[in-house]
Amino acid sequence: MATTASPALLTDYDLHLFSEGTYYRSYEKFGAHLVRQGRQAGAVFTVWAPNAQSVSVIGDFNNWQWNTHPMQPQGSSGVWGSVPMPANSPAVKDADIKALVRFALSLK
Repeated sequence: MATTASPALLTDYDLHLFSEGTYYRSYEKFGAHLVRQGRQAGAVFTVWAPNAQSVSVIGDFNNWQWNTHPMQPQGSSGVWGSVPMPANSPAVKDADIKALVRFALSLK
């Protein structure tokens, strides 16, 4: 997985396009992405879960505990995003993030 030069965080314009169904490059920001900000490297996670009350990043790195890495809702869009996780965290060290990470949802 390539590291991008800037965080894969959604802007208000991205959310607008997503909400109207015309965001044709969502693959660039949804899911797991390795990112770099200055000298800091890490990963961000974004998922669409419109009926969720809470969403967390879970995996072996946090013993599958749903409350240790909560994601934040992005307005009322149904999109949830994580804060960047440092590259040296167990969730990010392996290049194959998808094999290590899942999302835990609590529905409304």
